[in-house]
Amino acid sequence: MLSNWAAEGVMEQEMSIPGMMSSRHQRRLLFLGSTTLLVACCLGVFLLYHLAPDARWSNTLIGFLLSVISSATFALFAVFYMYYFFTDPLEIDAATKLVAQDIWSTLEATAEEATNYKIYVRTGRHFRAEVLPILARTAQRKRHPVSIEAVLLDLRDTNVCQRYAAYRSSASFDRKVWSIDYVQREVLATILALSNAVSRSGGLLSVDLYLTKRLSTFRIEGGEDQLIVTREDPKDIALRYRREQDGFSAFLHEFDWVKQESLKISLSGESAQAIGHALSAQPLVSCLWAAAEGAQEEGSPYAR
Repeated sequence: MLSNWAAEGVMEQEMSIPGMMSSRHQRRLLFLGSTTLLVACCLGVFLLYHLAPDARWSNTLIGFLLSVISSATFALFAVFYMYYFFTDPLEIDAATKLVAQDIWSTLEATAEEATNYKIYVRTGRHFRAEVLPILARTAQRKRHPVSIEAVLLDLRDTNVCQRYAAYRSSASFDRKVWSIDYVQREVLATILALSNAVSRSGGLLSVDLYLTKRLSTFRIEGGEDQLIVTREDPKDIALRYRREQDGFSAFLHEFDWVKQESLKISLSGESAQAIGHALSAQPLVSCLWAAAEGAQEEGSPYAR
């Protein structure tokens, strides 16, 4: 499934009105740009009419601006009319894709409604900085338990951490200097953030934590109503599958398979000793603890 989706990224790109209008960011951009143009033209007509009402050049320019206003108004009306009353064959495909500017707002909306949140990532930097606080607030606001299933990279496996660090260093998606220590620190920081969130939730937040040795360039996360599949590059598009779509069950199975192949970790406290005991890696946790605590104060590395 993941390899098939990767192949789709290099397919011929075709532009369609439903495809463009399926993005809230692009709808806003089209509306604001068109409105700005219409207002500017109307203002130009008003100024020319009052400053040079009888000049031939001004009458010509006024006529030109009026034609621009008429054409732009018709074009804007036609775009919205076709979007709401016509069906494009590419609409179904476009509905599953999210442009980079829409990814964060979609994740935010998903976290605000989810009661069972699933996430399969490598280090979880964006998750712990942005999504986890929303899930905690959602549980408190609704006074309803929220469960989290989190699959992270196994920080105890230096070979896996080295391979991932090498990949991120070559990909250069951000300005961080990737190393084994940095990967291990970030994973531990996410584990610590999860443990802290559970202890502060008053029993409303529960976490099932899994550590995996499986590497992937894809992230899978979402709730019971939709799943969002993103790539390592934050500037790339994402796929969103709602429950009624076929892709939802496919990626849900993918998540379950990864989880079944991973090692489940029971978190029984938020101290270095408790987490070190849970991970069976007390020396490693003690070495990384101070850096992991500091990493929790950092914001998301991705500018969504």
